[in-house]
Amino acid sequence: MLKHVTAVAATAIVTMSLAVGTADAHSKIKCNKGEICTWTKYDFKGSPGFSGAHKGVCYHGHPFRSMRNRSSKSVRVYFDMSCKGSYQTVKPGALVGKFHRGGNRWSYKVR
Repeated sequence: MLKHVTAVAATAIVTMSLAVGTADAHSKIKCNKGEICTWTKYDFKGSPGFSGAHKGVCYHGHPFRSMRNRSSKSVRVYFDMSCKGSYQTVKPGALVGKFHRGGNRWSYKVR
């Protein structure tokens, strides 16, 4: 009986360790408060990219197709790599699974 209880306890510990490891892996791709997060594919799929929300900085170089704005500021997403020309505004707290213009080499600036 004691061997059975020990085996069950050991199995429970291993299972809990695996669950914690999985939770840690998911938290690494979580978009935290104050961040602007982008993904290389539509609907928040593909490789993630993260940045702070520093006003006036032009972020570029990481191609993206979807965005989550967890900052308290609006973000202008430009359809070129220099933060100039036409743009789409992403309001604080907004999720954009697919931008209204095609392409994936955009830049953005915090307002």
